[in-house]
Amino acid sequence: MRFILKIFLAVILCVKISSSTVLAVLEIIPNSDLDMTVSEYRHLTDELRTRARAILPRSYSVLTRDNIFQMLPPESEQAESSAVSIGRAIDAEYVTQGFVGKFEGMLTLTIELYESASGKMLNSFVTESETARGLLSEIRTKTPELLSVLQPVTNNVANLSPVERGELKVESDDNSQFSILNSQLSNTISNEKPKTPFYTALALDLLGAAAIGFGIYQNSNAQKLYKKYENMDKNLNNNEYKNAYREVESAKTDRDILYTVGGVLLTMGIMVHVWF
Repeated sequence: MRFILKIFLAVILCVKISSSTVLAVLEIIPNSDLDMTVSEYRHLTDELRTRARAILPRSYSVLTRDNIFQMLPPESEQAESSAVSIGRAIDAEYVTQGFVGKFEGMLTLTIELYESASGKMLNSFVTESETARGLLSEIRTKTPELLSVLQPVTNNVANLSPVERGELKVESDDNSQFSILNSQLSNTISNEKPKTPFYTALALDLLGAAAIGFGIYQNSNAQKLYKKYENMDKNLNNNEYKNAYREVESAKTDRDILYTVGGVLLTMGIMVHVWF
C-alpha cells in the first residue's frame, strides 16, 4: 500500500510541474566599465521579471532570483554559463539574458529570449538611453513585444491596450477614454483562458476519486479481516492473534490515509476549477 501512495505522490508532483511553462529571467550582466551599481542592475532585472509576470498568463511560472540559484547544480555558476545551459539545468522551457553596455556615451541594453531545449534565440531587443532610469522605461515598453513569441501570451501584443504596452497613461478626468481602455483590458483578460489549469484540475479530480476508490476497497478489506479475527479459534497462540489484529489495524490505517489523500486532491481540484 505504501508503494501505491508513493505513486500517487509522484503523479501529483508531475502534475504540478507539468501544469506550468517555466520562464527563467537571468540576471542582467553588468559591465565593469559603467558607472552603475549592483542594485541598479538588479532593479533592471526585477523590472523585467515583474513585466513578464504581468504579461504572461497564469499557465507560466516566472522564476525569481532565489529560485534560479537554488535550482542550479552546485558546480554551476550563472555568470560563467550560457543562458541556454542554465535553462536546461533548471528545467526551464524558456530563458532570457540581458547585457548592459555603452556606445558613444549612451547606455545600451540587449535582452535575448531563448528556447532552452533547442538553444534557438526566439526574440530580442536592443535599446539605449542616457540613464539607467531610461533603460528601466525601455524594459517596460519593449517587454510585451519580446514575449509576444510565447503562446499563449495575452493573445497578441497588437491586441494589447496602450495602457498594457506602457504607451499611454489614463487620466482620471477623461471618463470616456478610461471606459474605452477599460473595455479593451477586460476583453484581453477574458480571452486569456489557458486550458492547462482545467486539465490540472481534472487530473486532481481523477486522482482524488481513485484514492477514495482504493480507500473504499481497503475499508471492505478491513471489515473482512476483522470478521476473520473475531472468528479465530480461541485456542490459537497469542502471536497469531497479534498478527491478525495488526492486519486489521494496517488495513484501517491504509483506508484512512487513502480517504484523506482523496479528499485533499478533490478539494485541490475544486479550488483550481474555482480559481481559474
